[in-house]
Amino acid sequence: MREHFIRFTQHRAFVPLIILTFFLCYFVPQFTQRGWWISSDSLVYTYPLRAHAWQLIRQGEAPLWTPLLLSGYPLLSMSQLALGYPLTLGYAFLPDIAAESVYILAPFLLSPWFLYLYLRRCARSRLAALLGGLSFGYGGFMAGPITHNGFFSNAVMWLPLFLLMLERARGEHWLRPWAWATVIYTLCILSGLGQGFLYVGLLALGYGGWLAGLTEKIPDESRKNRWQPLFIAVGAIVFAAGLTAWQTLETWQAQQRSLRAALTYHEFSRASLGWREIGHGFVLPLFYRNYEIVPTIAALSALLAVWAMLMAARAPRRHWRALFWCGVALLGLLLMLGDGTPLYRLLYQVPLVNKFRNPWRHAYEFTLGLSVLAAWGWDAARAWVARRNCGTAGLRAQAVGVGVTLLALAVAWLSYRVVGQAARQGQLQAVLSQTVWLSWKSLFVLALLVAVWWAWRFMAGVPQAAICLVLVCTAMFWEMFIIFSHSSDLSFHSTEFFRERDGLTRFLQQAAPSEQRVYSAVSGYFDVTPTQFAAHNLSTLTGVANAAGYEPLMPERYRRAFGMSFDFVTPSFQGQTDAQLFQPECRVLDLLNVRYFARCDLTESLAPRRKEDALFALFENNFVLKPGERLTLSGARFDVNQLSLITALGEASDIAQGTPVAEINVITEAGSILRFDLKAGVDTAEWSCARPGSSTAHQCARQFDSYPGDAAHSFDVARFWTMFSLGAAVKIREVQIVSLTR
Repeated sequence: MREHFIRFTQHRAFVPLIILTFFLCYFVPQFTQRGWWISSDSLVYTYPLRAHAWQLIRQGEAPLWTPLLLSGYPLLSMSQLALGYPLTLGYAFLPDIAAESVYILAPFLLSPWFLYLYLRRCARSRLAALLGGLSFGYGGFMAGPITHNGFFSNAVMWLPLFLLMLERARGEHWLRPWAWATVIYTLCILSGLGQGFLYVGLLALGYGGWLAGLTEKIPDESRKNRWQPLFIAVGAIVFAAGLTAWQTLETWQAQQRSLRAALTYHEFSRASLGWREIGHGFVLPLFYRNYEIVPTIAALSALLAVWAMLMAARAPRRHWRALFWCGVALLGLLLMLGDGTPLYRLLYQVPLVNKFRNPWRHAYEFTLGLSVLAAWGWDAARAWVARRNCGTAGLRAQAVGVGVTLLALAVAWLSYRVVGQAARQGQLQAVLSQTVWLSWKSLFVLALLVAVWWAWRFMAGVPQAAICLVLVCTAMFWEMFIIFSHSSDLSFHSTEFFRERDGLTRFLQQAAPSEQRVYSAVSGYFDVTPTQFAAHNLSTLTGVANAAGYEPLMPERYRRAFGMSFDFVTPSFQGQTDAQLFQPECRVLDLLNVRYFARCDLTESLAPRRKEDALFALFENNFVLKPGERLTLSGARFDVNQLSLITALGEASDIAQGTPVAEINVITEAGSILRFDLKAGVDTAEWSCARPGSSTAHQCARQFDSYPGDAAHSFDVARFWTMFSLGAAVKIREVQIVSLTR
């Protein structure tokens, strides 16, 4: 029996089975209780348009053009639909919602397996390779919000296989590794996300150069073979680009005509992180709020990665691969800082790279580098402990090892229950103390480390392997699963949700095709309901033409027509409809042949709000600007000579009078930039400064209004009004507000 078990664990199917089991434990409880996981960009963008494109294919038509979005749009230019990508072929024979789920979930199965294969090629042990694969595949990037639509995860999961082919190229004839590398990068490009396959290509080129120029020679290796990995990386990228030109060139043409034809440095560097945010997200990801990424990996992986860094620093010639991944992790960390380092200004000068935004997306390189290092750290730490092994693998040692492992599992289970109880009481982050959670996490990590150390030092053979496998899977599963299962930001929908149609949609479907074009507006993005199926791109599911829509490469002419700033949806997700569209002199909706205007919960007048000598927008933008963050607001198409802002400070009572707390950049349509400082006590103030006995270090500014506070603060909450003169009348393209507080 023991021999059969050993043979089974050594079978090549054993690790894929472990990854499959891990995947099922992670997702099945959520799907059985909460429904289909199709949300955010998938729900309002790719899912309806993929379903529409595949409907055309099933009808025998080429998916070249759709008249149902904006004033018509070329489908092939929507590279993120990934119509040539194998993982979207499920639309040909599966229900649409099932096919979309396959596309979204496949990376959670494939990315750990692909990284495992690469690490095994690099002579890592099976358990170390599994740890590295699960650490990356279920880390803060790959399991973070940015991959909930499948875009990034489907693109970047191919990198480990690409690197595997470069490793094989060092000792094989060039043809087979080059052919496979070309296929792999072709699939990466066909996944559709330009930012993803660009980063994959750059990392592959860097790795090929590292293998070629900075490693020891393989015995009897010719100079030609030594540089073979770099040549294969270049050749594979070039040939893959040629094979996918039918998609990328269409997208490139659309990009050149879009509002993203060129990014300003402000747009390029926005959404960066500070050191404090990175540290907070790394240590306490449960309390970290970011709509795209979580800059963290499992605590065990992080500790092992530190061990690997020390190992590489002590013997760089011996551990040159680990040294490369140290560089990748460090590069990702620095790039996440965005404008916080001079490096990002240099990066802005690099063609192609400067087409893509959001520095915090470099959490990809950060988490990948640390996960690979964790595999090196596991083997190195195990070897270090083994050299000091003076115990025996007796029954007593095994019993103690099992006991400590059960203790770690018990702590994991109890902490899960604590989080669940807090989540049922209300907002998780408001109910559960960070100190309490950090105590639970520290206890779990301590129990985990003791159990691993005991297994390494006093156990051997099958018992050691079994306990280490359980501990590794638990460590990789624990915290990210707690975040996933208790997140209030995830959207699951029942099958009935996708079948239900609201009365507006049924009404529009009865009209003639030329008479059913609608311009829809909803104020929400993630909270789309069946009664809003005329919103965004969802109208394509029912064949209704919508002059509004969501397209990342929104044509520049639409930006001008609808008065957008750096946005790719009409109307803006969180904005109300521009009242100017309904003025007699505005002919935009007439030119688009719009017959109906649809808006959910139309409860307010379209007239602007007037106070004294200023006009204010119909709706309020209730944004919270944290220290070091940047906010961009859309401008208007008409001439203005002053800018009014309604603001208040929070937790800023110690800021001195006249201290600049924010920088205001007003960018005009002519391209000029007007800069102003928002000063404490002059333009804005602490929200509670007007209360009796207030001890703020600055005075109150001009008060706009106030409203009652909550039960804990019986005094009123004040907001303050400041006006900046723009001189001559100008058209504002956008207003950028940069927090200067720390």
